[in-house]
Amino acid sequence: MGNYALINTATGDVVNVIVWDGVSEYAVPDGLEVIEAGPNAEPGGTWDGSSFVRMIMPSPDRITVLMHDGVVEKTAEEKAELLDLLHAKLTSTGDLSWTQMNKMLALERES
Repeated sequence: MGNYALINTATGDVVNVIVWDGVSEYAVPDGLEVIEAGPNAEPGGTWDGSSFVRMIMPSPDRITVLMHDGVVEKTAEEKAELLDLLHAKLTSTGDLSWTQMNKMLALERES
């Protein structure tokens, strides 16, 4: 038994990684091919024809980082920065998520 990647033949995207013996009958879904998985094979990654490329995880923006409600209480400076960033985003795009809008309103009530 080994790991095999299901690859979208049109895009090279790794759709899934399965455990298969590589010999027994396996009905490969249309539009996919099966390739023995290397260490970088993972759903969301790609196959470039010779090797697997891991998915690139984007770094979170500052609003996302400050929106996280962790165990440690935010400092007054972090709260003020978040409030300023949310105001700027609302002004520039006119669009905040429900969570962002509620956080902004809560921070405004605190100040």
